[in-house]
Amino acid sequence: MIKNKILLGFLVVGISFVLILGFRPDPYLIHTGDIQFPYPYPWGVVLWSIGRMIGQTFLLQAALNKKNVIRTSFVLLIGMMVFWVYMIMSLHAPPTWVADIVWTGIFTIVAFIIWIASLYQFLHLRRLPS
Repeated sequence: MIKNKILLGFLVVGISFVLILGFRPDPYLIHTGDIQFPYPYPWGVVLWSIGRMIGQTFLLQAALNKKNVIRTSFVLLIGMMVFWVYMIMSLHAPPTWVADIVWTGIFTIVAFIIWIASLYQFLHLRRLPS
């Protein structure tokens, strides 16, 4: 029960950061002069980020419910791939993407911790005589 509240709080904090940073203009667009004021709210990027955050929270919840090595390996692989792609695309990222990149990095770290715990549990249970 406690992990559901922690994940929900983690999700609320991540969504609020994305929503708040959506009001900040993109510094790269200001530098290149491609921005028009008043700056339009980037609904597409914000909704995409929120949808991904919700999906990743469901993946973490699934990995926590059953500490299966295969399932947690899958969640960790997804987190690492998405984080890798985001790091490639983050050169001139708008502020909402920066919040999403931080979210994905934290997601990957938590998935790695869950994977280590499930791997330890799997190896420990295999060594015990039946």
